[in-house]
Amino acid sequence: MIYQNVELHNVSEIEALTDGAFKVYRFPKQVIACFDAEKEAYPAVAGRMTTACELRFVSKEAEVTLSGDADGTIEIWKGNFFVRMVWLNKDEKKTVALKNEWKVDECQPPRKGAFATDVWRIRFGHDNAVTVHSIKATGGIRPPKAEEKPTKTVLAYGSSITHSAGSVLFHDSYLGTIGRELGVDVLCKGMGGSCFCQKEVAEYLPTEDWDLAILELGVNMVSSFSAEEFKRRASEVVRNALTKGKPVVMISMFTYYSEFEPEVKAKGEAFKKAYREIFEEQKCDNLYFINGNEIVDDWTYLTADLLHPSPYGHVEMGKKIANKIRNEFNIL
Repeated sequence: MIYQNVELHNVSEIEALTDGAFKVYRFPKQVIACFDAEKEAYPAVAGRMTTACELRFVSKEAEVTLSGDADGTIEIWKGNFFVRMVWLNKDEKKTVALKNEWKVDECQPPRKGAFATDVWRIRFGHDNAVTVHSIKATGGIRPPKAEEKPTKTVLAYGSSITHSAGSVLFHDSYLGTIGRELGVDVLCKGMGGSCFCQKEVAEYLPTEDWDLAILELGVNMVSSFSAEEFKRRASEVVRNALTKGKPVVMISMFTYYSEFEPEVKAKGEAFKKAYREIFEEQKCDNLYFINGNEIVDDWTYLTADLLHPSPYGHVEMGKKIANKIRNEFNIL
């Protein structure tokens, strides 16, 4: 999406405000409305988070003013090169100054990554919803050209793990790592604590522009849904994703604390069995399956809650998944 000569990446819809500011949404507002209808409040909160949304543009100098509805971080990048992290205090406007004064601008190292160095990338972090108040550029501003960014895009829908919980910055999440390893763009549709495979989400996912979809499903539904209901809902998500005719990778639940709790483990195994059944029932040339236990085969990948990956775990997981996509499945 292009708005005010800026590319809005991972953004499905915007809402212009009266003072020239605008809100960005990872999901269309009609999909967020289904999150509002859930009995629990958290799906609506997670659905509004602007995790991994980006402002992308080329400009000599610029000032970007942002605020968040909760404390959180943003990342500043020049192409493939990290510049710095910026902290946003809840409901407090912050202006970030951007200048082409970095060594990477002076030296112009050979481009090996997916992005051209001239592209400013303002990447929003986890746990808040960011509002853009203004973008003021000196010497003109334009969105990146096609040749200045990746040619392929990976979309991922899943739990808080896909949402990047446990990573310090999004680029070190497992999805961010996949993007870096494969040189692709990523669309993060993770739903912390609330990946419930609603019909509205199933219908929405294929409407986005992607070349491969990753579906990490199950763990958020174990405590509140039966394996039968999970299978019904997850089947619809997979089926709708396949209508796009692009590769779809199913990832079963990663290793977590259920291994130490027999009742939870038994239900989790029923979910894994159901997910595998979906794969067998819908099996086709562009459907692939990854056993999550094979990706998280080391407990130290996880944080102390024995559920979410640590920054180290996220990177190792992302490398393993990227290797399967590139070398075992031979896609992208």
